[in-house]
Amino acid sequence: MFKEDVRQGKWGKTSQFWIFYMDTVWTVLQCLRATKTNDLQLHILCLEKMCPLFFSMDHPNYARFLTAYILLLFNLDISNPGGNELLRQKGFSVCRSTVPGSRNAVDLTIEQTINRQAKSKGGIVGFSQNVAAYNKWCITRHKRAVLLEETGFGSKDDSHKDNQLSQMKLTEKNVKSVVHSFESFTNPFDIVGYDKLVSLSSGVEATEEVTKDILSIEKGGQEMYMNFIQTRLIDKAASLKYHCLRANYQTLIWKQADIAQPDIPDPEDHGWKTDGNGVLSIHWCTDLVPQELADILSESHTNSTAGK
Repeated sequence: MFKEDVRQGKWGKTSQFWIFYMDTVWTVLQCLRATKTNDLQLHILCLEKMCPLFFSMDHPNYARFLTAYILLLFNLDISNPGGNELLRQKGFSVCRSTVPGSRNAVDLTIEQTINRQAKSKGGIVGFSQNVAAYNKWCITRHKRAVLLEETGFGSKDDSHKDNQLSQMKLTEKNVKSVVHSFESFTNPFDIVGYDKLVSLSSGVEATEEVTKDILSIEKGGQEMYMNFIQTRLIDKAASLKYHCLRANYQTLIWKQADIAQPDIPDPEDHGWKTDGNGVLSIHWCTDLVPQELADILSESHTNSTAGK
């Protein structure tokens, strides 16, 4: 109940921002847990929660590709029957250890194995320009890996590094340092009756415009996320280019929030257009084909009709 009241802003804007931050960090941790434990449903849920934030925070590549990835996972049983079950059984992450909950993402595993071995001793260093030697290495490298594992040279300790005594002491020291830092700041949940967004370390107040933008990140991102799905992936009616320009423009304003006279570019160059009364409106998309080509096609169609 308390957290919900904070999320609704009943305890002030500062606490509302920090509960949003805590929720976001928790989502990231849950996403890591999903990978470590091969929990596909949790993986999809976390990605769907994070994706709107990429829209709000001007990360267009993450936003658009992650949206497509999420939709693919949602419809996996339709496009590839049995795909969900296969991922649950075989895993969308890689297990390289007997320690439970220590799986890695596929791309990270590739970086730590194939790419790392290729760039270290025993890899392709020294003969990468020799095509014959490189091809031989590619063909036989997995056999050498099996040999190393069977002879024990490639084995490693599966115990958690975090369970080592020295690492435990270091972790405890770091945690105490973090707690001490937090205790030296103002507690955002103790600020009652002060409806301003303030910095915990300096006490500086954010402007109304910045406060509104920051506190609407989640809602605005969700709207952009749903709009992106509808207009670009379903209707295919709007241009991603102008969406990226608008997100970049808004982020530029945020980054200059502490400048008295910021240098703000013309919005018409960043995804908006102005009507006859000077009112800004969203520029959704350009012509699907250049006007010159449209004229040629129109003329060809007219001539062919007249010939009939």
